[in-house]
Amino acid sequence: MLIRDNRRADIVVMDEITNEGLLNFGLYDAYVSTACPRLPIDDPEIFPGPVLNPGELKYVLSGTLENYDPRDLFRLDLPPEA
Repeated sequence: MLIRDNRRADIVVMDEITNEGLLNFGLYDAYVSTACPRLPIDDPEIFPGPVLNPGELKYVLSGTLENYDPRDLFRLDLPPEA
Protein backbone atom coordinates (compact mmCIF):
# COMPACT_ATOMS: atom_id res chain seq x y z
CA MET A 1 0.00 0.00 0.00
CA LEU A 2 2.78 2.45 0.85
CA ILE A 3 4.93 1.54 -2.12
CA ARG A 4 1.92 1.78 -4.43
CA ASP A 5 1.47 5.32 -3.09
CA ASN A 6 5.14 6.12 -3.94
CA ARG A 7 6.22 6.16 -0.30
CA ARG A 8 9.26 4.51 1.17
CA ALA A 9 8.54 1.49 3.32
CA ASP A 10 10.81 -0.93 5.11
CA ILE A 11 9.61 -4.21 6.60
CA VAL A 12 11.10 -5.01 9.98
CA VAL A 13 10.59 -8.34 11.73
CA MET A 14 11.35 -8.54 15.43
CA ASP A 15 10.75 -11.17 18.10
CA GLU A 16 10.28 -8.41 20.66
CA ILE A 17 9.54 -4.81 19.74
CA THR A 18 11.68 -2.37 21.72
CA ASN A 19 12.49 1.30 21.29
CA GLU A 20 16.18 0.49 21.03
CA GLY A 21 15.53 -2.20 18.43
CA LEU A 22 13.47 0.17 16.28
CA LEU A 23 16.08 2.92 16.57
CA ASN A 24 18.68 0.51 15.15
CA PHE A 25 16.82 0.79 11.83
CA GLY A 26 16.82 4.62 11.86
CA LEU A 27 14.07 7.17 12.38
CA TYR A 28 10.90 7.18 10.31
CA ASP A 29 8.05 9.67 9.88
CA ALA A 30 5.64 7.03 11.21
CA TYR A 31 5.45 3.35 12.13
CA VAL A 32 2.84 0.79 11.12
CA SER A 33 2.49 -1.99 13.66
CA THR A 34 1.09 -5.28 12.41
CA ALA A 35 1.70 -6.89 15.79
CA CYS A 36 -0.93 -6.86 18.52
CA PRO A 37 -3.19 -3.82 17.92
CA ARG A 38 -3.01 -2.92 21.62
CA LEU A 39 0.77 -2.54 21.60
CA PRO A 40 0.77 1.17 20.63
CA ILE A 41 -2.04 1.82 23.13
CA ASP A 42 -0.54 -0.06 26.08
CA ASP A 43 3.15 0.73 25.41
CA PRO A 44 3.38 3.92 23.30
CA GLU A 45 6.89 4.67 24.59
CA ILE A 46 8.20 1.76 22.52
CA PHE A 47 7.74 3.68 19.28
CA PRO A 48 10.06 6.62 18.53
CA GLY A 49 7.32 8.32 16.47
CA PRO A 50 3.64 8.17 15.57
CA VAL A 51 2.30 4.64 15.16
CA LEU A 52 -0.67 3.35 13.18
CA ASN A 53 -2.16 -0.03 12.58
CA PRO A 54 -2.74 -1.15 8.95
CA GLY A 55 -6.46 -0.34 9.12
CA GLU A 56 -5.74 3.26 10.14
CA LEU A 57 -3.08 3.61 7.46
CA LYS A 58 -5.63 3.36 4.67
CA TYR A 59 -7.46 6.41 6.03
CA VAL A 60 -4.25 8.41 6.35
CA LEU A 61 -3.28 7.63 2.76
CA SER A 62 -6.77 8.38 1.43
CA GLY A 63 -6.94 11.66 3.38
CA THR A 64 -10.51 11.04 4.53
CA LEU A 65 -12.45 9.26 7.25
CA GLU A 66 -15.31 8.52 4.85
CA ASN A 67 -16.80 5.11 5.63
CA TYR A 68 -14.75 4.93 8.84
CA ASP A 69 -15.34 1.74 10.77
CA PRO A 70 -13.74 1.26 14.22
CA ARG A 71 -13.31 -2.42 13.40
CA ASP A 72 -10.64 -1.38 10.88
CA LEU A 73 -8.29 -1.46 13.85
CA PHE A 74 -8.32 -5.23 13.42
CA ARG A 75 -8.41 -5.63 9.65
CA LEU A 76 -6.83 -4.42 6.49
CA ASP A 77 -8.85 -4.21 3.34
CA LEU A 78 -6.79 -2.51 0.70
CA PRO A 79 -8.37 -0.16 -1.79
CA PRO A 80 -8.42 -1.47 -5.37
CA GLU A 81 -5.36 -0.96 -7.54
CA ALA A 82 -5.38 2.38 -9.34
